[in-house]
Amino acid sequence: MKSLAGCARPALVTALVLVGCASCHGSQPAPPAASSVQASIPARVGIPEDAQPPVQLIVPDLAEFERPNAVLLPGRVFPLGWSRSGLFAYVYEPPDEACGCYFFHLIVQDLATHRITWEHRYESGEIREGDPDQLTSLQAVWRARGGMLSARLHELGIVRSNEPALRPFSTSDGGGPRVQIHTTTVGDDSPVGFAHITSYRVDITTPRGTTTIHRSGSPETPDETGTPSIGPLEVTAPGYLRSPHDTRVAVLIQETWRGWEGRPYVAKLLFAGADLNGAAH
Repeated sequence: MKSLAGCARPALVTALVLVGCASCHGSQPAPPAASSVQASIPARVGIPEDAQPPVQLIVPDLAEFERPNAVLLPGRVFPLGWSRSGLFAYVYEPPDEACGCYFFHLIVQDLATHRITWEHRYESGEIREGDPDQLTSLQAVWRARGGMLSARLHELGIVRSNEPALRPFSTSDGGGPRVQIHTTTVGDDSPVGFAHITSYRVDITTPRGTTTIHRSGSPETPDETGTPSIGPLEVTAPGYLRSPHDTRVAVLIQETWRGWEGRPYVAKLLFAGADLNGAAH
């Protein structure tokens, strides 16, 4: 990711890059629905863990973009916990590129099917200073809705588990799991006028073999206006989180996108599930 600061546009990556950051592309004002967080929150003495907001996940090289005028707007991920049935819960805060809003998105994902089992979104709309009805931070959302959210997570069997950092992928055959990202790209002669990735596939390799855990859509397919969609400039896999209950893992995937006016770039974060002892494809 450090190459983003020194190039006119980032090189397109076809292999694993063990760095990352996070976000959504082009947040727009909207009624209450998604969200974004400002900083990790230390545990508060004497308060049950379920009642506390989650702690921000540390992603390698993300901190350098947590400053004004950065070349990349990072989103943030806050792991909540896991169920014994293979569900993974986390809060995702897309970065605010141009809205002036706060976004909160709690996601419960089935790591076996990759589907979203349950989610809760909040979007503040354009922040109005001094408005007591707006929730403009993770702390504020958790104070207002934490009881309801914790109850729902309990119903789904989620056991809270704070994970401060990603586990890195191995870079050799003899180590732990490895990830490969295979991409299809177009050049500067694309319909949108700049090079980008049109599709990609993420594979994970363990001693049991190689499995495809995520496939992108087809951004070159024209939308309802007849204009082809734009794909990401770069895709990386910064690392993974492992369930405390079994061998399932949540692989973090970062898509880096061109901003509305070029720089700063923004990134989307998503998780793909894998089983380190699962059958290979």
